[in-house]
Amino acid sequence: MLRRPYPLSLRVVAPVFGLLVLLPFYLVIAVSTLFTKQHYVADIIAGIALAGVADAVFLRRCPHEPMAELDRRGAPVLVAGLVAIYGLIIAGGWIAYTVGRTS
Repeated sequence: MLRRPYPLSLRVVAPVFGLLVLLPFYLVIAVSTLFTKQHYVADIIAGIALAGVADAVFLRRCPHEPMAELDRRGAPVLVAGLVAIYGLIIAGGWIAYTVGRTS
């Protein structure tokens, strides 16, 4: 019986696709914390280093269980759908903001 892998399976299933999907979110978060003056550049660098250490300690040593073929093929489609829904939410919020601002 195949069990589902840990929640960050996109990194295992499709690492390039996962990087292309998640990298813009990481960059937006980092830049927004800088522009809102919540963090300094050193905080961003330390956060990246801490994430790398946490990945090396906790995730790389996890045994990767075999995945069902349907899960392997469906993971990128599911993530693309979630990103599309998130984009629609952001676009709707932006439209509501601009309409409310002009009236």
